[in-house]
Amino acid sequence: MTTHELAQPRKPQTLAELFSSPWEELLESLVDGDLVPLLKGRGIAVESTHQRHKGRRNGEYLEFDLVAVSELAVVVVEVRPTLRSEDVTEFLSRLPRFTDLAHVYQGRRILGAVAYVKSDTAVTTYAERRGLFLIRATGGSTSILNAEDFEPRAFA
Repeated sequence: MTTHELAQPRKPQTLAELFSSPWEELLESLVDGDLVPLLKGRGIAVESTHQRHKGRRNGEYLEFDLVAVSELAVVVVEVRPTLRSEDVTEFLSRLPRFTDLAHVYQGRRILGAVAYVKSDTAVTTYAERRGLFLIRATGGSTSILNAEDFEPRAFA
């Protein structure tokens, strides 16, 4: 390898790499680190978590940022530094197809969550009314913002 080759920035190898950033990956890791106790506090006994659950089904590429698995439920989390209404709408369109990609979870309740650093009240209200958990990453921690009596919607 020449000195010139060493100085060249690495080009993204996949479409996913082209659209994701180190910041998004860091945010996913931070949320993932707090996800088990957060969901346990809501009565969901998470057994495992997985980042970047992705694949192709019926010619369609699907990717889900975080997946938290319990015996009876799976919480699928969309992570965004800034959460916008179009992010929520797009996630809600993909969420019902989660078990098409992950057959092993068929028969479990599929719940959704959006995790973010920044958003406005209209967007978080929209997401909550659609039955999604709201997870806000602030500083060195994350928290669920839904009221204690919030009932998440089952998407499958």
